[in-house]
Amino acid sequence: MKLTAFRVLNYRCVNDSGWIDVDRLTVLVGKNQSGKTALLRALHKFNPFQDDPYNMDREWPRGKRRNRDATAPAVMVRFKFSEEETETLFNLAGTQVPGSVEISRAYSGTRAFTFLDTFNPDNTKAQELAAKVREMARLVDAGCSETFRAGVQRYVQELERLASGHDFAGLNGRLQSAEQQLASTVSSEEPAAAKDQGVLQQITQTAGTLAQTCPNSSIQTMLQDQITKWLPVFVYMDDYRRYRGSTFLNHLKERQNRNQMLEEDKTVLILMKMAGLDLDDQIAKAATEDREQRALDLNDASVTLTNEMAGRWSQEQYDVYFHADQHHFMTFVRTPGQAALVPLEEESKGFQWFFSFDLHFAYETRGELKGAVILLDDPGLHLHPKAQMDLLERLEAYCVENQLVYTTHLPFMIDLVKPERIRVVVKGVESGTVVSDNIFSGDEEARFSLLAKLGMSASQSLLVARYNLVVEGPEDYWFVIGLSEVMKRGGKHGLDDRVQITAAGSASEAVGMATFMYGQDLNVAVLFDSDRAGENAAEALVKKWLAKYRSTRIDIVRVGDLFKEPRSEATIEDLLTEEYYLPFVERAYQKELGPQKVNVESRKEPQLIKRVEASLQAQDIEKFNKGRPAKLIRDDLRNKQVADLPSEVVENFERLFVHLAKIVNKWDAQGGPSE
Repeated sequence: MKLTAFRVLNYRCVNDSGWIDVDRLTVLVGKNQSGKTALLRALHKFNPFQDDPYNMDREWPRGKRRNRDATAPAVMVRFKFSEEETETLFNLAGTQVPGSVEISRAYSGTRAFTFLDTFNPDNTKAQELAAKVREMARLVDAGCSETFRAGVQRYVQELERLASGHDFAGLNGRLQSAEQQLASTVSSEEPAAAKDQGVLQQITQTAGTLAQTCPNSSIQTMLQDQITKWLPVFVYMDDYRRYRGSTFLNHLKERQNRNQMLEEDKTVLILMKMAGLDLDDQIAKAATEDREQRALDLNDASVTLTNEMAGRWSQEQYDVYFHADQHHFMTFVRTPGQAALVPLEEESKGFQWFFSFDLHFAYETRGELKGAVILLDDPGLHLHPKAQMDLLERLEAYCVENQLVYTTHLPFMIDLVKPERIRVVVKGVESGTVVSDNIFSGDEEARFSLLAKLGMSASQSLLVARYNLVVEGPEDYWFVIGLSEVMKRGGKHGLDDRVQITAAGSASEAVGMATFMYGQDLNVAVLFDSDRAGENAAEALVKKWLAKYRSTRIDIVRVGDLFKEPRSEATIEDLLTEEYYLPFVERAYQKELGPQKVNVESRKEPQLIKRVEASLQAQDIEKFNKGRPAKLIRDDLRNKQVADLPSEVVENFERLFVHLAKIVNKWDAQGGPSE
């Protein structure tokens, strides 16, 4: 099962976090004391690797003592089933089961299961069985005795009651004993006796057939039992072992036998296992005189671990060397150009931390924690920014077989190329901790905190990105990136790989971002919507900067100029066309719209989003959030090919990418910015 979302309630500083969507790799970004740790702790206790129950005395929100309730959920989690799991559930339920389930866990430790899409397998089965039970009553006709007719009526009512109460075991038993249940009601006088007996045989046969399709227990319970077996374990990590590099193996073995191992002992054992060494074998060899064979074994183990760790620490490549003098086991590292071996404990604290983290994590995610959900609380705190970027790359590798959720307030632990992974954590005075997937959301302090971090990452990238494209908001970012990848897959023009794309947050902020990049002596193009905000921002950029400094390193691109026939008013959504865009609006607002459709044909507004907004308002949906359909489109584009899109969409975005390519060619001809 794949974790898709979670929601924390009534836990420490979190009253209700709201639903937090989860991908293979998800990052919770927020300032210190915003509640990031509380979110991970609550999620971890849903199904911990090692028993870790909720503690109401310590974890229920302060100031709400009178509201304490052991049955209240602390966390709600949503999972998506794989195709194989869905098939297994189908076989258990005898009917199609929704592809996802929602499970909550209360402070008491009990779990409650809810299938999404209002699916209730017991209700469905009960209705099916009740309908077939009622058909048995129709077998009785006018030739039957009154006593028998009344007996059948009571019997059918009892069966319906058992079905309605989901007492399938009881229902099964009554169905199999139909003849016994009704035998005493058969008339003893002819001709009714013969008629009663004939109908009784039909009812008995029908009941027996029906019993074969009747489960012996609640279908919901059977499904829950199966799903519980599939639940991934959750592993919380807030500190990471540092390996000193030296130990006495005989002392380690003694502590192991006494069940008193130190944390660094455990790391030594992991190190040896990853290198293919066995503790008992090494202890035995320490007592022999065959030093040559032991040296060869340790050399082979050194090469094995060096190959395993190769490329994970990009600041310096290094080789690992093991050496042993009887029971004294030592680990050395050597970097290129370094003549001498250096004991691991004499390397920098950051190097030791990264080495230990990567070794320990790689071991556990391949072994007993394979398939687990890994929760990392502020990883990389001790690392240099470049090493933090190394760690971020390692997390990408780890999430191939494990889902990861990590928290951070470190700028270099945020990947701006994948903003769909970012969740913003904000702590309000009254609301408590809440989470949003809008990277520009939150109060002023939280917004500043996040943007400062994003800005630092952006600044770091700006120092190395020669060419830049600034767009107004995250929706524009998703569309440009997503369509660029689709176009490239189809052999068409996409965004030049050298171009760094940045979402500013608004048209006015795009001006500030572009001028900041210009101040860094960088080339930048800005994509503005052809609306009032976009035109005002473009005018400000032209009058205040381009005209004043006569810069050729800032280029303005207007959405309205990208159509076959240019338009004076248009936003980037217009490039997507009604044909492609409207179905996503209807999906995003399915709950509010119900069976209704978004009707924009009668609207006169020139911009598509304005027509959509007016149509929704006419259907009592006051405010249109364009981010909702944008996220669906972002996800949809990941698996799309050019042939899957309307031709007009392809043509519109090809004009954009061709236009941007011309700008890049101009920058190339100018020689690019100074470096």
